[in-house]
Amino acid sequence: MPSPDFRCRLRRLAIAIVTACALTVAGSLVLPSTAQAADTQWTISSPDGAIAAQVNLDSGQLSLTASRDDKTVLSVNAIGVLTSVADLSVGLSVLSSEQSAINDSYTMVTGKSHRREVKQNQLVLNVQAPTTVFKVVIRAANDGIAYRIELPGFGSYATDYTVTDETATFTLPNSNATAWLQPFAVNYENDHEVSTVAGNVSGTIAYPALFRTSTDADSHYVFLTESSVDGNYAATHLTHAAGSPTYGTELGNPQSGTRVPPVTARGALNTAWRVAIVGDLGHIVDSTLVDDLAEPSELVDTDISWIKPGTSAWSWNMNRGHGPQGNLSLHKSFVDFAAEQGWPYYVIDEGWKSEWVDELVRYANAKGVEIIAWFHSRDLQTAKQRQDWFTQLTDWGVAGIKVDFMDSDSQQTFKWYDDILRETADAKLMINFHGSTLPKGWQRTWPQLMTYEGVRGEENGRSSQRNTILPFTRNVVGSMDYTPVVFTDNYETTQAHELALPILYESGWTHYADNPSAYTSRPIAQRFLQQFGSVWDDTKFLSGTPGTNVTMARRSGDNWFVGGITSGSQGNQTVSLSFLGAGEWLMHRIIDSGPALNESISTATASETLSIPTSNNGGFVLMLCPATPGLTSCYQDVAQVPTTTVSDVTVSHSQVTTGDEITLDATFTLQSGGPVTDLVFAPDIPTTWQLIEGSPVIRDTVAVGESISGTWTLRVGSGGVRGDIALNAAARFTSPAGQRIRSAGPANVSVSANPLVGSVYLSDIDFASVETQWGAVTRDVDFFGNPLNMLGPDGVDTVYEKGIEVNSIATIKINLNNQCQAFTATVGLEQSDSDHPEEHRGSIDFEIRDQSGNVLAQSPSTIRWDSPAVPVNVPLTGVTELVLYAGNGGDSNDSDHVVFADAQLQCQPQGGDTTKPTVEVRTSAAKPMTAGWYTTPATATIKAYDDDINLTVEYSTNDGVTWTPYIAPITFSDGAHSLSVRATDSTGNVSTPARSLINVDLDAPTVTAVVSESARTVTLAATDTGSGVEATEYRVNNGPWTLYTAPVEVGNTATTISYRAQDRVGHVSETQTVTVPAVVVRPDSVKTTTSATVAPKVAFGSRAEFTVSVTAADGRAVTGTVTVRNGAQEVARGTLQAGVVKLALPKKLAVGRHSLVVSYNGTGQLLSSVVAVQVTVTKAKSQIKLKTKPKKKKVTTSKRAQLTVRVKTNTKVKAKGKATVVVKKGSKRVLKKTIKVKKGRATMKLPKLTKGTWKVTVKYRGSATISKAKSRTKIKVRR
Repeated sequence: MPSPDFRCRLRRLAIAIVTACALTVAGSLVLPSTAQAADTQWTISSPDGAIAAQVNLDSGQLSLTASRDDKTVLSVNAIGVLTSVADLSVGLSVLSSEQSAINDSYTMVTGKSHRREVKQNQLVLNVQAPTTVFKVVIRAANDGIAYRIELPGFGSYATDYTVTDETATFTLPNSNATAWLQPFAVNYENDHEVSTVAGNVSGTIAYPALFRTSTDADSHYVFLTESSVDGNYAATHLTHAAGSPTYGTELGNPQSGTRVPPVTARGALNTAWRVAIVGDLGHIVDSTLVDDLAEPSELVDTDISWIKPGTSAWSWNMNRGHGPQGNLSLHKSFVDFAAEQGWPYYVIDEGWKSEWVDELVRYANAKGVEIIAWFHSRDLQTAKQRQDWFTQLTDWGVAGIKVDFMDSDSQQTFKWYDDILRETADAKLMINFHGSTLPKGWQRTWPQLMTYEGVRGEENGRSSQRNTILPFTRNVVGSMDYTPVVFTDNYETTQAHELALPILYESGWTHYADNPSAYTSRPIAQRFLQQFGSVWDDTKFLSGTPGTNVTMARRSGDNWFVGGITSGSQGNQTVSLSFLGAGEWLMHRIIDSGPALNESISTATASETLSIPTSNNGGFVLMLCPATPGLTSCYQDVAQVPTTTVSDVTVSHSQVTTGDEITLDATFTLQSGGPVTDLVFAPDIPTTWQLIEGSPVIRDTVAVGESISGTWTLRVGSGGVRGDIALNAAARFTSPAGQRIRSAGPANVSVSANPLVGSVYLSDIDFASVETQWGAVTRDVDFFGNPLNMLGPDGVDTVYEKGIEVNSIATIKINLNNQCQAFTATVGLEQSDSDHPEEHRGSIDFEIRDQSGNVLAQSPSTIRWDSPAVPVNVPLTGVTELVLYAGNGGDSNDSDHVVFADAQLQCQPQGGDTTKPTVEVRTSAAKPMTAGWYTTPATATIKAYDDDINLTVEYSTNDGVTWTPYIAPITFSDGAHSLSVRATDSTGNVSTPARSLINVDLDAPTVTAVVSESARTVTLAATDTGSGVEATEYRVNNGPWTLYTAPVEVGNTATTISYRAQDRVGHVSETQTVTVPAVVVRPDSVKTTTSATVAPKVAFGSRAEFTVSVTAADGRAVTGTVTVRNGAQEVARGTLQAGVVKLALPKKLAVGRHSLVVSYNGTGQLLSSVVAVQVTVTKAKSQIKLKTKPKKKKVTTSKRAQLTVRVKTNTKVKAKGKATVVVKKGSKRVLKKTIKVKKGRATMKLPKLTKGTWKVTVKYRGSATISKAKSRTKIKVRR
């Protein structure tokens, strides 16, 4: 134990550190305002001064009193946490305090607005507990207050510990004030109950909870929730006893005797933010405090153009069950409808079938519609499941996923949320959490998160009261997947009420939940729903009361949309239009008219207040756009998508395996609706495959009736999807309306499975088939997302990291193909509820069988919850299929959670592992590419795939001369970069290197101006080392900018020429000027004329000579200096002899077209003059010479010949790069190998060849400066 003196020194040190350091917040340095340890009261106010939080230390406990407009709205007592180390809510003292201001901004893809400004004041208390020091951080914003606790990472908190609960209680000032409370359910799908603060709604209460603070008409409101929960913590909920104005907290899933601590930690830990939004209902509804407190975006420096909110058709609500959802024709009809409405998405829900997803995606994409696929969370529990599915979804072209049935607020589930959010971002898949927790600010951190359910949506019936409560509760904290606008069999709410819901409820994806006929039979509703998506630039609460009525306005671009609904009969609704901008606005108004809708169009201004009639449980909508002369409607027609085909899709092989090469041919035809622009026609390359020959076919414009063909060769990778796949050729183009469209055609290919190698866990591989009476197989976790645990063979409760769980009765089949020698596992009954033996009704048995049904191992007797697990070790000689059978122990299958723990195969194919890994490069940047170039630094991430997880991954930036171990993504700055990557498995198999060209252009062009005194002209020359010069412009004095095409004539007066250049990616150089003075008549001055003779084309590496002549107007011999510039760079200089000089261009002048400026500088009486010449540098021509040793006619079957490849160029430049060697006899190919050419030479050993004549073909691939070449020779092999 430390001595008292040591503890004192430590305490003084902590104070010194805290008080001496400055705090950096949002990029600005803020000096701490420090209180002394004796202080017991601190106050922090919001930036606008309306909200204050007074923190008190009394008898060793911290409390907080929040007020608005000097009225107490909330008291928080006993702030702290219970940990396995200590109770950090009692015995506290405050060492010091710091106050600072936070000023920040960020952007959102989804939510109430795009651009967010954060202005908060922060108070940090450095708290001494009996066993440690920790921090309490309090924030005050204009819309509320929040606090969290930050535990240290030292002392007892440096090692493993647990957090069992938070101790704070929340007390409202008036017991009789109204409260809107939702009894907790794991999916947050209970309705809110209207009660009082101290009413009878008791037990566990879900966030968010809404309270009035008094019974007065001008009462403030308090809205309690939480923010920034991740896998380091768990969610909390409120607890309440009837009759009390005080609410407690409960950490993790509701505690009912569970043995699992809510939070396990090691080292420093931050709790979630406890959030109280306070003010009037406008403050509540418009608040972004939950997002403001969340962690910043993880994708801030990457291209997020693939993340696109939008509206969606959804068939499940009216066509439930696996039968309808397995019907491809039904889905195509909904896709057709979505395309007709201009809705960019369609969701396939539970029951979709893998065999037709690729076809549906192609069908939908060609119509401008993307597909979202539903998943049960148990099918995405493990990293392996997610990797396999995300690979498949990416190959299909699915845009995003809807994941259902998480149904837990445990720390384990939040770890899963962390993982799947990170992995969907990596896979560029958008995501919707259904059957989920409440929003915690993650849409700021992970922009691809489109929406959450966490609500009782319209798929569970209609309720006008629920609808008028949700804008004040659930939808305040984040996007809400409510699946609105249901007309069919809706006897609860009116048509106008339903039409208002997608305006009132913000959701990154809005899924319309009725059949197409429900909308097409209501043309007013149909047309209105075509006018807006799910993206909002601003949100305004206008009026309303929870449970009675609500009216809100949202802006998208220049257009405002207003939605209003009522519960019951509320008469006319008053709508102030003061949120509008200046001027006159055109307004569409839609209201109920009996059983139908009525639409009217008029004009309005911001000074008007409308009185809009509503029906019982009714509503209304408005759309307003700026009125312009002649405009009669705000509505826009749905853009038509061009009709296209991708046909004649053929492949060279219909069956392939790892390492095979396959050639794909296809033709794209634009049939109607053109022309289209920016066409890229190429294969959709399956994950882990590589494109080795052929390039994307690119066309700026394609006319109607035009067909474009392409041919590509791909190599099959070692990972990715196996089995029957569609290899797609896809044309991506921009429609006349500006929409990016994918049109694809398939060729069916069968890819053989990779061999099973080494020790293989069943939870990491695919199953041949699964049959269950209930549920599905989970991998490495139980049905609730918790670690697998059961009584081990020794009778001790044991947690297992690996394994599978399934409910009886179930049969699982695994294809072995005679590759495995043994199967081991420990089989038993899951113990997740062993604290409650009275609840255990499970009983199971099991069998391990082979393909013929022979029993290889089985349970000795029925296994119950208190039975030890059974170890199995089964030889697999001659077993081609392993069958796991989980039985019900002779009774029902209730609670029969069968665990095959540590289930593992021991496999080694004959001849060992000979499969090469596969590698790929994924490149991203903050902005998408333009003209093949990134305009911000690019990051390359290397992915390697193999059955062997022990891979060594390397990369090279100098074409394989040196290799560097890959540890983290590689960032590339300005320039054209070549990145080669490779992977090696533990057996020594080396992947075929993948090469990626990464072009980054960060700089604007460079422009120079050369003045000719003789001709009175200015010659401009622009160069760009990146994407190239797009255009050069000039202006004379202050005139208009003009495209530069020839030297600018300036006349005799003084003239200023301004000039600039733009490259192909949009960078514009700074404007520069040159002034040509007025002509001064000097009797002795003489004009000159410069001319140059040069070949228009020269090969790279040649010494291109040219002659420059300068003549004087009076015929005298000209002397002086001549310079040649390529843009700003001087490339040649010489001295005239009798008016002539011979110059030579550099041998390494880059391949491409160059505009050279040749200038005579003038001397004495001779005036300067200039001429521009064009020179194109072409690639050097190459040829190949082949030589074998021994000579071609002396090769025998017993020896391997050595092949020497020499690549010579016409300019004597030493060739480098790669060449492909193919050895064939007839149609039999025995070798195809890539070799490196260095200094014009490469050698290799050929394989032993059988007797006969063999053809050897060598193709040199060329380089940036040398052309391709090909050569053949024949080798006659004798015995």
